[in-house]
Amino acid sequence: MADTTLLYRHQFRLSLGKMVFKAAAFIIIFIVAVLSKSLIAWSDVVEQIGAFARGIVILVISGKLRNDVRYEYNYGVAKLESVAVLFSEAIKLGGFIVIGGEIINELFREGEAFSYFNFVLIAFKMINIAADITLILQQKSLSGRYGDTFVARRAMEDHKEDLFFDGGIFLALILSLILRNTKFHRYVVPGLMFVLLIVFTIEIIRGIKHNIKILSERTLPEDKQMHIVAAMARLADRYEDFDKVNSCSMGNYEKIDVHLTFAEDATYRHIEDFRNDLEAEIRKNLPDAEVNIIFGEDETL
Repeated sequence: MADTTLLYRHQFRLSLGKMVFKAAAFIIIFIVAVLSKSLIAWSDVVEQIGAFARGIVILVISGKLRNDVRYEYNYGVAKLESVAVLFSEAIKLGGFIVIGGEIINELFREGEAFSYFNFVLIAFKMINIAADITLILQQKSLSGRYGDTFVARRAMEDHKEDLFFDGGIFLALILSLILRNTKFHRYVVPGLMFVLLIVFTIEIIRGIKHNIKILSERTLPEDKQMHIVAAMARLADRYEDFDKVNSCSMGNYEKIDVHLTFAEDATYRHIEDFRNDLEAEIRKNLPDAEVNIIFGEDETL
């Protein structure tokens, strides 16, 4: 079994480096947005705020878990992460709504002139994209060396989301540069930003729905429950009676509580071995399953 404590230690250092870079990036982009009054720059400011909020959560969680206190959190890590993501996505959604109103207003004015501050943004976005790709490669290397966890998967999703947003902003800046001397330029920036905001908003709504689903703790679908029943049938000679199975998705984990009755002379070692074997059987089809055995007077193993 991979040492996830080492993963959390390396994850903390990687996240800390990312946050230092994001803080510097936010200051630069905010200054450019204020000086240029560019819709593209202000959209980037909104995205940077959301990315920073998500990154802080990964930093705090990995900082806690590097000291091997995972038992204090169990499935709560996924919940904490989901609440934080919902908060950051709500910030971004509110900001994009404001920018959407500004886009509509821009269409009835002379239009946004190409600012030479945009050259600064283009250069900085190239650095951002290079940093995003580097983080993705480092995150993939960490998971390959030390094992995969919910926090590592969430961090990888954040890196990919940052690359997606940075790439979109970079594309808008390049097209604005290419078309800056055409008669259509007054519509270029508002039009590009309108398209980007639609794409970004769809991604935000998708993320909100996903994290609400994590928090809702819905029962596993029927096909997955059938895999659980099949695994229990293969080990039926090792317990006396089966009461029920409770299951739910919690983050990327699938929590399964199996209520069973064992023989009166069953030892703790027998029940522990059974739990391990049952979990191994279930994980053949549900690799992220965590199995608890409920027996006796609601005692849990």
